Amino acid sequence: MNISLKDRVYRHVRSKIVHGTLAPGDRLSHRALAKEVGVSYTPVREAISLLASEGLVECHARRGTFVSVLGRKDIADMFDLRAAIETYAMEKLAGNISAEALGEVRAINQQLRDIFEEVKQTDGSLWVSQEARIWMRSDLAIHLTLLCAAGNPRPVKTIQDMHLPHVAGQSDQAPSLEGLEFAITSHEALFQALEQGEGERARKLVARHIEHGYTSTIKALEAGHFGKIKDWEGPERELPATLARRIRMLEMGF
Repeated sequence: MNISLKDRVYRHVRSKIVHGTLAPGDRLSHRALAKEVGVSYTPVREAISLLASEGLVECHARRGTFVSVLGRKDIADMFDLRAAIETYAMEKLAGNISAEALGEVRAINQQLRDIFEEVKQTDGSLWVSQEARIWMRSDLAIHLTLLCAAGNPRPVKTIQDMHLPHVAGQSDQAPSLEGLEFAITSHEALFQALEQGEGERARKLVARHIEHGYTSTIKALEAGHFGKIKDWEGPERELPATLARRIRMLEMGF
């Protein structure tokens, strides 16, 4: 499939954000991007305009273009929107989720379980070098997969675009082991509620999970640990097919 020059630049920048080559607050060079992609300045300007409209970059007169930095209000707005969308979607999805979708999210959650066990064995020393971004993207992939399974694709792009600076700005300090395990076990409880058709329980579980994520993110922000990981080259482990597909969606913007 042929894609426009603008879209080539757009996907290139998103991929750099997803993989940490560009971190929140980094300045984008139009000249460097044009050279990297092999295009003129015009498609670069068009791509930057699109990225800015999605909130992924910020353009400042006489200063330049920068990868968006999430502040406290941005984070609160992001998690509030997630709570509104996901609580409704999970209540609707309960009893209607396919075996295939359940298998996909359980495979990704096992990825989180594997990371947890490795971090636990090394007292958190693996978090920065190998695990932080894959954890973040795995957790997001679970939620995007469930939203897709709920049958309304419109909120999926909204949430993934809002989360992209969050993925890029993940904390350089591992959450507590209790926090990591909470994320895994709350996912497992949510899957069970969805499988058994317990809509009200599913709604409460996802609300609690999102609130926990918000609290952890704010703590990292206030402690100065948010937005520290950069130049992450990718995990050595083999990724579940669903997770690899979701990462590709993040890179390409759909």
